[in-house]
Amino acid sequence: MLTLLLACAPTAPPRGPAPPPSSGPVRFVAIGDTGRNTPEQTAVAAAMGRICAHRTCDFALLLGDNLYPKGMETDDDPRMTAVFTDVYGDLGLEFMAVLGNHDYGGGEAVRALRQLRFAAKTPTFTMPDRYYTFDRGAASFFALDTDWVFFNGEEEQAAWLDTKLAASDARWKVAFGHHPWRSNGKHGNAGTYEGWGWVPYVSGNALRRLFEGHVRAADLYVSGHDHNLQVMRHEGVPLVVSGGGSSARGFEDRGNPLDLGFAVPGFAWIELDEVLKVALYDENGTLLGEQTYPHPREVP
Repeated sequence: MLTLLLACAPTAPPRGPAPPPSSGPVRFVAIGDTGRNTPEQTAVAAAMGRICAHRTCDFALLLGDNLYPKGMETDDDPRMTAVFTDVYGDLGLEFMAVLGNHDYGGGEAVRALRQLRFAAKTPTFTMPDRYYTFDRGAASFFALDTDWVFFNGEEEQAAWLDTKLAASDARWKVAFGHHPWRSNGKHGNAGTYEGWGWVPYVSGNALRRLFEGHVRAADLYVSGHDHNLQVMRHEGVPLVVSGGGSSARGFEDRGNPLDLGFAVPGFAWIELDEVLKVALYDENGTLLGEQTYPHPREVP
């Protein structure tokens, strides 16, 4: 039985060659699960503006669940303007967005397409496709549609990600999506989401295979879904969970040693340079904690 289990385990991709030297820092904020139009969302947005004015932000990652409870009802759904443009429009940031499970409304692809059309007419809300890549300075970013993987399997995006990661010679390769790889929150770890490891579909086994077999070749993975703030490392990869964009939820023991963890509304500020620096802030702009990691491909 042990031999069979090992044979079925995902094979980790190679970590790749040592990265080139930094050509200067790339700084951004990461925030998820924003689409509730709550006082906490407004406060977090204002705090992001203050921190970006102080520490510099080149752009923002928007990590899905951009509109609760079931995404956009029409192409011109005014709630999307209320939870995005009206809240973040004055920050002067471009938000690189991905889709979450609530944006799909339970697997309805038409709702996801409505957000793509919203992005096409909203300059600060960038989402050219369900999954895509972009470069900023010495970093390449790989946006994933994790809800599609959850419902339809990992093969399509795994092949795309492998090709894009291999083609990139960036110092930093950053993957981001809505669902966490590992999390000490309500939803928990891919492959045992909600504690349902014995249920092949809803446990997120397809996402576990994507993370363990393909995202593992990246230098950082950033996600939301659990409504709190977490920083950890797993299998050598730094992981950031930043799902406190409009509400907060407590922790559960999912077996992950956290380097930082706070069950409050807030966001992550991230700097990519010679090393990785992650700072977590609450809705008042108070620094909760800061963690620095060496580049994963420079670790023996």
